[in-house]
Amino acid sequence: MEVNTISQQKSNFFERYFFSKSRYPNIGLIRLLLIALCMLQVFRNYRFLDVFVSIDPVRDALHLPSTLIGLFHLPFPIQKEYLSLFVIAFYTAGFFAMLGIFTRVSVFIFSIMLLYIIDIQAARGVFDHEYTLTGLVLLVMTFIPGTGNFSVDRFISWKRNKAKYSNTSFLEAMIGNPEYIWGYKLILILAACTYFTSGLSKIRWGGLAWLDGQTLTYYLDGSASPFTPGEKPMFISPPNVKEEEKWKDGFGIYSYSYGNRQQSPFWRSTGNALAASPKLMMFIAASVVIFELLGFLLLFEGWSRVIYLIGAIIMHRSIGFLMNLPFLSFQLLCFLLIDWHWVYQHLGKRLQLMIDKLFKRFKLPAN
Repeated sequence: MEVNTISQQKSNFFERYFFSKSRYPNIGLIRLLLIALCMLQVFRNYRFLDVFVSIDPVRDALHLPSTLIGLFHLPFPIQKEYLSLFVIAFYTAGFFAMLGIFTRVSVFIFSIMLLYIIDIQAARGVFDHEYTLTGLVLLVMTFIPGTGNFSVDRFISWKRNKAKYSNTSFLEAMIGNPEYIWGYKLILILAACTYFTSGLSKIRWGGLAWLDGQTLTYYLDGSASPFTPGEKPMFISPPNVKEEEKWKDGFGIYSYSYGNRQQSPFWRSTGNALAASPKLMMFIAASVVIFELLGFLLLFEGWSRVIYLIGAIIMHRSIGFLMNLPFLSFQLLCFLLIDWHWVYQHLGKRLQLMIDKLFKRFKLPAN
């Protein structure tokens, strides 16, 4: 009897955790804003993607294609004669996916193309953490409930299908009906794995030595800045590396350099001031690792998830100020993953009344 009760409780928990329904957070809104930011960043950083074409046969031969590229036998890298076609297809798919035209198909195509160019860079030794999480989240969005909210497809359906959307305002149609939340939980699992493995990798590859703060000190004291005088170090692999340590394409790390690209004198001086205190650097280093290892808190309900997501935004903002690495897509995703409807329900009555007036003004659905 007791075993059956426990089994029933587990079943009820699983049912509630993955298969309850809600309008919030709205997956369609996450799709729209995340793709808009992603396309803006890709265009700002890579323009027309010419950096992803063949450099020269000798240098390209030093790198092996990634698992994804090898699995699907994709060209590595992009050949020059196909670059224009690829650029048109990439930005067209992104534009369609953002606006929600043939929503799921265009999101799928854009996510695959985004992961493809990321993998080309990764095979060359440049791993873009920011675009990787974005690409994986978008790939998940191709099959989870709610992706079609805030889309042109939904607008067309709203205009044509009067019977289905009778007495439904434009905004209500865009927001959509309550959906199963397992898709939202799957995105949270991706984010939790990203943060947890980031902290784990620091311990795995750096050991406890990473916690001494010297790595962060190197980033902040001007040693890694191209805007301070003096030559900057590059870490060169020894000529005789043990076979088991050659973890990158069979070569091991043959050279490594990292730069702090912050140009602002104010933030550079702020970084210098922080780096001047070894104890503070040790505290920050330990805090970062502990915070990342607590990424599994995203899987819990309630304030623990909200506080963690806000903490992640603060962490990325701090890195952005000090090192000009803002991880804007991470910040946007964390903000959008906060269940603001749940937060509203747990606020004081005065704040609730203020928000209620705002909802009534714009005729937003309450749940």
